[in-house]
Amino acid sequence: MRPESGGGEDVAIRTLEPVGREAFLAWRAGDEYMRVAVAAGIADHEAGARRILVAWLGDRPVGTISLVFRHEDPELADGHACAYLEALEVEAGLRRQGLGTRLCLAALRLAAETGRRRVTVAVEPDNAAALTLYLGLGLRLFKDSTWFWRGVAHPVQCLARDLGSAVP
Repeated sequence: MRPESGGGEDVAIRTLEPVGREAFLAWRAGDEYMRVAVAAGIADHEAGARRILVAWLGDRPVGTISLVFRHEDPELADGHACAYLEALEVEAGLRRQGLGTRLCLAALRLAAETGRRRVTVAVEPDNAAALTLYLGLGLRLFKDSTWFWRGVAHPVQCLARDLGSAVP
């Protein structure tokens, strides 16, 4: 995937590379539980089971999103035509400046480039900012489900978008 830059802060978005792995892991892994989860995600990225996109401000990661190719719920990612957006995060001081939108658009383009025809995401119903972002990008509710994080069940709304139309 080609790097993407611009947006006032000169933030570049590109897939995670080995040279940036340790900085990314340090930025994402706030505790041991997250360190294990992020390290597993990096291993999946390196094995081709997902693509991690990172927004860099110089040599510092400031945002991320993952494009997962297979999910335990095949309606979310089936390994072929459908991919799942996961782990969108933007550094607190840079939120509400369009970086989350840029990360999502980069993930949608990458999904299309890798032959996926549909993308999905799961969002907690009380996360108004995320719902507004995803709905604004053309994702639409297709089912309610449950997501487990740190042993706790969370209700989620599953959204999807077909990639038949061009991704900006």
